[in-house]
Amino acid sequence: MWSSDRRVGTLRIPVQLMESAMAGVLALVSALLLLLAPSHVPGTVFVGAAVALALAVVAP
Repeated sequence: MWSSDRRVGTLRIPVQLMESAMAGVLALVSALLLLLAPSHVPGTVFVGAAVALALAVVAP
C-alpha cells in the first residue's frame, strides 16, 4: 500500500486470513474436546470457545 504522494510504501498484514485460521484451529480443538472429554454442563465448550476467540481477536 502506498501513500497518496507515493513516497511511503508498506506491506499489509492479512488479518482476516489470520483470524480465519485462528477460528479454524479453535473449532478443531473444540471438536476434539467434545469428542474426547464430554462436558456434563451443556454449553460450556461453546462459551469457552467464544471467549477464547474473542480474546484472541482482541489481543495484540
